[in-house]
Amino acid sequence: MTPLAADLLVLFGRDLRGFIREVEAFPDDATLWRTVPGIANSAGNLALHVAGNLRSFVGGVLGGTGYHRNREQEFGQREGSRASVVAVLEAAAIEIEAGLL
Repeated sequence: MTPLAADLLVLFGRDLRGFIREVEAFPDDATLWRTVPGIANSAGNLALHVAGNLRSFVGGVLGGTGYHRNREQEFGQREGSRASVVAVLEAAAIEIEAGLL
């Protein structure tokens, strides 16, 4: 692994763990999917979008993991558990590692 890849792995890992903590901090699953006036996407949609982007580019393009992104689902989903969103973020972390090795 190159020094740059090692640094990126540390940064992506740190930030994804922070994102996971934020998702887990929501008081319930429904709140994760709420939007407020002027904001088009919920925190749940943002988490799915970030994970999809990272899995697609770092995992799929750089790492050849075969991941195929579904942007419509990332922005179209309106419910789900915090645990399922955490699982998607954790999958992104695994694919990032595979992509940077």
